[in-house]
Amino acid sequence: MFEDLVNHGGCMTVKRYDVGELRSPQRLDNGWLRAEAYLTRVGVFVYRNPDGTEFREYRPPDEVFKADSLDTFALVPVTDDHPSELLTAENTIKFQKGTVEAPSQDGDKVRSRLLVTDADLVSKLQGGKVQVSCGYECELDHTPGEINGERYDAIQRNIRGNHVAIVSRGRAGSDISVRLDGACMIPQDPKQEQTMEETIKVGGIEFKVAPELAQAIRNDQAAAAKVTAERDASAEASEKLQAKLDSAQEELEKERSARKDATSPERVAELVKARVEFETRARTLLGPDADLAGRPERDVQIEALAKVSKADLSDRTDDYVSARFDAAVESAEATSAAEADLNATSTVAKADSGDSSDDARARMIKDQASAWQVDAGN
Repeated sequence: MFEDLVNHGGCMTVKRYDVGELRSPQRLDNGWLRAEAYLTRVGVFVYRNPDGTEFREYRPPDEVFKADSLDTFALVPVTDDHPSELLTAENTIKFQKGTVEAPSQDGDKVRSRLLVTDADLVSKLQGGKVQVSCGYECELDHTPGEINGERYDAIQRNIRGNHVAIVSRGRAGSDISVRLDGACMIPQDPKQEQTMEETIKVGGIEFKVAPELAQAIRNDQAAAAKVTAERDASAEASEKLQAKLDSAQEELEKERSARKDATSPERVAELVKARVEFETRARTLLGPDADLAGRPERDVQIEALAKVSKADLSDRTDDYVSARFDAAVESAEATSAAEADLNATSTVAKADSGDSSDDARARMIKDQASAWQVDAGN
């Protein structure tokens, strides 16, 4: 499950743990238990790196069944699960629950017998904890290749047994499993002692736990993070929707207020007054008999301007049309006022002379001009 890396001329020394299964357990009179076990096998073993990628290692028969390698498993301690460290003379007494007899080749597997001498572990075995897992060291030869159609990335060489652990059933569920459930490879400084634990942070606090538990915690954390992200996204979407609803409500209130103002007696009176004034001004251009009832102001303005200037202003903006209309009305009103003044002067002159003929008007104008000339000479 873990590995120490030490270079040996292109190879690396690593720690490994593989899964096998107990066979035909036999309870002895003194309470011990002896059982046959397949410890491991030859073939391509698939390991999982911490990042989830796979690393495939080939265990060739000439390495697995090498006499030197098999001998290293003879009489190694049996443990209840893997200890937190490889066994040494200093720590074996803490973990040993039995002994492995001399292993041998059995087809493509390594076969051996185990003697379990710990009463608690014997009870677990009888309760169904029946798989075994080899703890060993080996050197990795990083030469990739393929065997029987299976690709591999490295070759395990110089396998050296350390202990055999009784473990719970792994995922493979066959005579020989390629790896402990949750197997991985973790490089470390060869000067440091490798443990079968991982450090994981929960609630800001770091804990050292078994790799399987660490992975389960990470899965739960990822699921919780996903739920939190979805909840936050939903809350944000809800806030945006509420903002739109509030804005729509404000616009509706404004519209209601505007409609209420538009129907008030005061507003109606203002609108009527403004319309009367507009129609009065428009008739200055269109004539007193123009029918303007119900017609839009723009249409009336364009018609009036077309009459006085012959211009087609239908494609012009409302502001432009309104400005031209105001200017035309002001011009017409000024012209009308000037004519009124002239007519008033003419009427007075006629009354003074008693002559209503045009000749009398002409004489009056001539006499006035002569009088101005005399005044100017003085």
